[in-house]
Amino acid sequence: MTAYGFLQYSDISHELRVQLRDGLLRYCELDTMAMVMLVEGLFIKAK
Repeated sequence: MTAYGFLQYSDISHELRVQLRDGLLRYCELDTMAMVMLVEGLFIKAK
């Protein structure tokens, strides 16, 4: 949340903005993958 707020309300260089954006996208990708793995695990246990 801090990085997102920093992107919105700070006067930062384009390079830093791109790095923060890419980091946030990577975090979202990993978070989504973890949720998918969790649900898959729950379905396997339910069988």
